[in-house]
Order: sequence, then structure tokens, then C-alpha cells
Amino acid sequence: MVDRWERIQDSPETLYRSLEHSKDTLMLEREELDGRDLTQEGLETME
Repeated sequence: MVDRWERIQDSPETLYRSLEHSKDTLMLEREELDGRDLTQEGLETME
């Protein structure tokens, strides 16, 4: 975990991409847990 933060710290772009990836992953997990498609709902929430 510490390694990852050290790598990210010197690049805001990398941090942003990491956050976006985490959001996508969480959304996919939520879809699976809820058993329905939350993609459209998730996009509306982010706007």
C-alpha cells in the first residue's frame, strides 16, 4: 500500500486515473451485488 502511494504522489494524473479505475471497479461490484444494471444510474450520479 505504501509503495503505491509513493508512486502516485509525484503524478496527479496517475492518482486521478487510479481513482477513476477504483470507481469503475466499485460500480461493477455493486452491479453484481444488486443483481441489476446500475451503469446509467452511476453515470447520472457522477454528472
